[in-house]
Amino acid sequence: MCRDMLERAEELKIRGADVLEVGAGCGVAGFLAARLGAKSVTFTDYLPGVLANLRASVAINEANAPMNDPDRSSPCAFSVRHLEWLSAVPGLVEKTKRVGGGDGSACAFADAAAAAAAAAADALDPRATFKLILGSDVCYEDPLPLALARTLKARLAPGGLAWLVLPVRDWPGENGMTTIERLRDECVESGLRAVVERAPDLEEHEYDGGTMVKHDGGMVHVWIRA
Repeated sequence: MCRDMLERAEELKIRGADVLEVGAGCGVAGFLAARLGAKSVTFTDYLPGVLANLRASVAINEANAPMNDPDRSSPCAFSVRHLEWLSAVPGLVEKTKRVGGGDGSACAFADAAAAAAAAAADALDPRATFKLILGSDVCYEDPLPLALARTLKARLAPGGLAWLVLPVRDWPGENGMTTIERLRDECVESGLRAVVERAPDLEEHEYDGGTMVKHDGGMVHVWIRA
C-alpha cells in the first residue's frame, strides 16, 4: 500500500486532507500520508494494546517531525481513537464473539466493563467524517464485509474516497475473493460506489524472511466512493 501511495499521492489528494486509517495496526499507511502532506491523520483500531502502541508511535513521530517543511505551514495533527466496526450494525456486537485481546491487551483491564469504559473514553466522534479513508489488509472473514461497509458509509464525507489494499487470503471456510466481493456488494447495498481491481503484488525477493506471506490470490485495490 505504501509503495502505491507514493505513486498515487496526487490522485488520492492526500495533501491537505483529513485522513482516517481503519484497522490501523502499527499505522504505517497513516504516517506515510502525514509525510505526504495530510492535514490530519486519525488512527483507529479496536484492540487496547494496538491503540497504546499507536499512541507511542505518534509521540515518536511528533518528536521527530521535520522542523522546516516548506510545503506546509503546520505539522500534521495526529489522533488515536477506538473504532469498533461491528457497532455500525445493530446487534452485531452482541451476536459476534469478537477477539478482545488477541494482542495480549485484555490483561490491561480487570474485566469486560473496564475494557468497555476505556473504549468509550477513546471512541471516535460519531459525527466525524473524512474525505480520505485508508485501510490495509482489513477484510478477510465474516462479519467484516458487512461491518466495514457500514462503517465506511458512516465515515466517508460527501465526495470522499476509501482506498483499501487487500490480500486475497483464503481462510478455513472463507474464499478470499468471495469475501472481498461481499465487501464490494455490501458497500453498494449501503449506497456507496465500489470497484475491485487487481493490484501489483510484491516481488518474490520481498517475501524473503517471512515478514510478509504470499497468497495465491495476490492483492487487490478496493476503491469506494461516497
